[in-house]
Amino acid sequence: MKRLAIAFFLFSTVASWTSAASGAGFSIGETTVLPANDGGNANSVFAQSVTLTQAGTLQSLSFYVRAASGNLVLGLYGTNAAGTPGQLLDYTKPFVPVVGWNTQPVVNQAVLAPGTYWLAYNPSSNALGFTISYPNPTGQWYSENLTYTGVLPNTFAQTHTDAGHWSLYATLSASSPMTNVIGAFGPVIQWPIIPIHVVLLADGRVMSYGTDSSGNQGAQSVYDVWTPTLGTGTNAHLVLPNTTSTDLFCSGASVMYDGTVLTVGGDLTVNSQRNFASNKTTIFSPSANTIASSTPMQFPRWYPTLLAVATYTTGEPVA
Repeated sequence: MKRLAIAFFLFSTVASWTSAASGAGFSIGETTVLPANDGGNANSVFAQSVTLTQAGTLQSLSFYVRAASGNLVLGLYGTNAAGTPGQLLDYTKPFVPVVGWNTQPVVNQAVLAPGTYWLAYNPSSNALGFTISYPNPTGQWYSENLTYTGVLPNTFAQTHTDAGHWSLYATLSASSPMTNVIGAFGPVIQWPIIPIHVVLLADGRVMSYGTDSSGNQGAQSVYDVWTPTLGTGTNAHLVLPNTTSTDLFCSGASVMYDGTVLTVGGDLTVNSQRNFASNKTTIFSPSANTIASSTPMQFPRWYPTLLAVATYTTGEPVA
């Protein structure tokens, strides 16, 4: 898996995610000292559900401690397709907790869309004491056994769940009303390929291609379709086989009027040498998640630009 910074300049996607709210920061989670004492949770990661109703940029995470001991790290996870904690989106550096509220800045300042997230904590000492919402538990939590190292897992692998919340909350700054116009950088996330080319589909998903799954140049083997509403975990990606054997690396792509994606040109290997222009074309069908060869061009193209011909009502492209 490749790590890369995704700049969400996909205007339609960001626009659907972004609130027009602006101004002071706000918090989500349990901001009060809850009534029951708890502890003994060393060498496990616990994540509790929280709902975000407006877009925002994560600034800090806060955890209430009644008895200080050991070290602690906090984090925030997205939600996977099963509705449980998924991909790690942001986290604090490990710190030595003190009695009272412990507020720590996050590393990535993740830009978050409205939705369900999971606030997580991972203590090193069973003597660390905190508070929980018993005897009348509210909300849901999941846990994962993990020897404390100060580093949270990139993907949450829950082993147990129950009802209840700890005194743990996140503070965010409201997104700028211009985010849907100028875009915003998100955190570093995992991607199954190196996406040299990216296409925003009409259904809100994102098609990308450029390398194979090992990061080697060439897109004749696979391409990826990402569903942003599923988050950024592996379950949000559909890595599909390129059944045409056409190397889409260095091609041009355009979304057609019917929602299909036309790619033209690309990279051609001649006598074991790369970087020759190709005259091949392909059509990707979002409804079927399949790719097929189409009519070759008269002349080969390498990194072409596609333009719709205005004289044709069907918007036939010229490369």
